[in-house]
Amino acid sequence: MTLSSDPCQADHIGERPFAGDATSAADVSAWRQAERRRLRQERAGLTPSMLQNISERIIATLQDLLAPFDPATLTIGASWPVRGEPDPLPLLAHLRSQGATLGLSVCVDPPEAMRYRLWTAGTPLEPGLWNLPVPPAPSGEIRPNLVLVPLLGWDGDGHRLGFGTGYVDRTLARSPQVYAIGFGLQSARLSTIHPLPHDRALDLVVTECGIEAGRRPAPSGLGPVRDPH
Repeated sequence: MTLSSDPCQADHIGERPFAGDATSAADVSAWRQAERRRLRQERAGLTPSMLQNISERIIATLQDLLAPFDPATLTIGASWPVRGEPDPLPLLAHLRSQGATLGLSVCVDPPEAMRYRLWTAGTPLEPGLWNLPVPPAPSGEIRPNLVLVPLLGWDGDGHRLGFGTGYVDRTLARSPQVYAIGFGLQSARLSTIHPLPHDRALDLVVTECGIEAGRRPAPSGLGPVRDPH
């Protein structure tokens, strides 16, 4: 696939064949590491304008998904974008201005599950893990009912390929009631990540092409819908 081709027509382009034992954690890990390198290289080829366009299209889909809900009922956990990831920050700022409660992910006791610290418009941020901005500890923690999770790779069953640290899987395992939406590049679709018992599927996967995978077609359990009157 070239960067100028239509990503919505791509289907597992460039994926490395898996020749190991799908029940072997060692074989799956080796395949995933190779795929991570490939996906990072492909993502590094995006120009700033391409990444901005992708981000805007993802944000538009997320806005449509969340539009029926009263923002005041949303407690959202998110992560500061790393280089090459679609940027959800404009959406988060908009939702916060409409009354949503936001938290940024922090890793307090690596490799334990992530926590989410309250992030208000006036919260000063400090360097956290990998020098990503995080709210300071005195900001307090929130318990999200919705989390937005960046994806390095993904498959049609809603499984996510991340950086391999396991933070997201441990976080979702700790809070199975949280509605989890993953977002990433359409070109990062895999035929399967060869899920192992510890892998947690997401509720939805959103790319620049729209909703592409998931177990539930729309958020539920987040609170009452917005009163149309």
